[in-house]
Amino acid sequence: MRIRLIVSSLFASTTLAAQAPADTSRASAWHVRLSAGPDVRYSSTSGFGTIGIERERDSRIGLRLNAEYYSRVQRYADFVLNSCGTGICTTRSRLGFTGLSADGRFNLLTGRIRPYVVSGLGVYRSISVHHTNFRCGDDFSCVLTPGELSDMKQSTFGLGMHAGFGLSMQWRGAQIFTESRYQSVMDGMTRGAFAMPVTLGIRF
Repeated sequence: MRIRLIVSSLFASTTLAAQAPADTSRASAWHVRLSAGPDVRYSSTSGFGTIGIERERDSRIGLRLNAEYYSRVQRYADFVLNSCGTGICTTRSRLGFTGLSADGRFNLLTGRIRPYVVSGLGVYRSISVHHTNFRCGDDFSCVLTPGELSDMKQSTFGLGMHAGFGLSMQWRGAQIFTESRYQSVMDGMTRGAFAMPVTLGIRF
């Protein structure tokens, strides 16, 4: 009789556990993520950063919404500056963009350490500033100013896309990750400017 009672109790407990809804709060919750790093082509004069939220559909697939910022400065060699007195020259230029993007993340593995791939689209505002010896008006007419350098600024909006890969690791309730991507912004000014940032970040 006692054995039958024990078996019945075990069967009832197993049935209730099987019928109980799975805990999906962790998979369905939104997480805050921060990351920053340089463009590998201009490592000492560039910066790329993101702040966003991420939601995991399951252990493989996640959705990310991001606010992004990128800036790089390029200085030109001395032989270019020799023409500043007589011809057109540019001593330095700065290219940057800010925008919003959405992308999908796919984990190749689902353990504590997870390599993954990512791809998405965004809308960006690009800014280009050239320190040069000519000035251009709103009607795109330009005037040479020999011996006088000034900043010529242009801005425009455009669509962008990115794709890359990364590696994440669980650590004390958070997730540390590193990510490398190819970032392209297509607009009328830069006509396909691109960046190759490598970032380090954390997700809470």
